[in-house]
Parts: sequence; C-alpha cells; structure tokens
Amino acid sequence: MRYQKVSTIEQLESCMRNQIDVDVWFGGEIDLTSKILSFNEYSITFKEGIYLRNNIDLRARGNYFLLI
Repeated sequence: MRYQKVSTIEQLESCMRNQIDVDVWFGGEIDLTSKILSFNEYSITFKEGIYLRNNIDLRARGNYFLLI
C-alpha cells in the first residue's frame, strides 16, 4: 500500500475533516496511528496526545490528495 506524506495545511484539514487515519513517525519509527483532532502552526492534537509539528512526519495510507 502506498503512503502519502501529509504536510500542507490543506492536507491536514482534509485528513481532519474526513477522519482519515494518519501514521505519526517520530525518530524514524511509527509512534502512533490515529485521527487528527485539531492542529495549529506548532502542534497537532490526537486523542492520544499532542505532537510538535517540527518533530514528526505524518503519512496517510492511500491516495487521498490527488487534487490537493
């Protein structure tokens, strides 16, 4: 299965609105798979906790962002 990197505001909003599960990569390993509850320019909030955007990579499974 393909993974799409989630990095733009539009992609974050799309994942949040459509309740898409994203993989949170921290330190080169998957730390969490969850849905985005909210975000701002510094952090992203999940049910399980808050991550600083500069410290993580987000990836969604599938091609959700072909038009974004």
